[in-house]
Amino acid sequence: GLEVGGSPNHRVPAVSHMLWLRVGAIDDPQGKSGIAHYHEHMMYDGTPRYPSGEYANIINAAGGQQNAFTGHDATAYYIDIAKDRLPLAMSLEANRLGPLAPTDADAAKEKEVIIEERRQRIENNPTALFSEQMAASLYRNHAYQRPVIGWMHEMQGLTKEDVLKFHRTWYHPNNAILILSGDITAAEARPLVERYYGELPRVPVSARQWGDEPPQNAARNLTMRHANIQQPVWSRVYMAPSLAYGDKEQALPLLLLSQLLGGGKTSKLYRLLVVDKKIASAVDVSYDLFTLGPSEFEITLTPEADI
Repeated sequence: GLEVGGSPNHRVPAVSHMLWLRVGAIDDPQGKSGIAHYHEHMMYDGTPRYPSGEYANIINAAGGQQNAFTGHDATAYYIDIAKDRLPLAMSLEANRLGPLAPTDADAAKEKEVIIEERRQRIENNPTALFSEQMAASLYRNHAYQRPVIGWMHEMQGLTKEDVLKFHRTWYHPNNAILILSGDITAAEARPLVERYYGELPRVPVSARQWGDEPPQNAARNLTMRHANIQQPVWSRVYMAPSLAYGDKEQALPLLLLSQLLGGGKTSKLYRLLVVDKKIASAVDVSYDLFTLGPSEFEITLTPEADI
């Protein structure tokens, strides 16, 4: 059930092995926000075959690089490695789709890591704190209202068993997509994928339950004050369709509009507000058309200090 895609590029004898799982922060169970991100960290804390830390040690010793990230919609793990070491990378990654075997000490250590990550990235960052509040206000029912990293009070209650249950629920080959890019062809990739991933069992995976959005009938206004804010910032966010949600035909026009309005120093809003009227020092317009759920069209500007 594993889906496989590729993008050949033969300029360098190396391959990027990227395994995407159809699970992300929007799949965190109610009351356990942050579990998808916590699980991503604990994927490096051992299996019955490889003790904690061995995965990274083996990749590093082979001259490769590896990392991972958790988003709202998906979680991805990548290994960049020399072509002749690709079988090693596949063996290690396929092994992690089987059972995990973290110790209690591993689980406690990683929980402290993610809590400290939240302190550094969110708690000490007024912009990030405000973005969380805006998302929580914008989305009335969809799981996008929860931060990817999780709410602090819920992160503190996560357990090793929560992680293992999450793994058993979502981490199966039929819920994954493998992307191979670099010095490899489909004919070379097929026997490797069949050898290392082919024996992993297909396991039924439940449909993802995110909650849909009710009609947006009222505007919300938020104001936040923080001792660390040196310069005021103004933002306006609109819920918008994406290529996968809502009026999909509007996604590409919205992407074009975001660039026309705020895609650099030649954009309409930059020239109007920064160059001509000189009432702002910075303007940005952002829009992501690749979300699985509703997207956001956001205008942000920094007013001049004396305005």
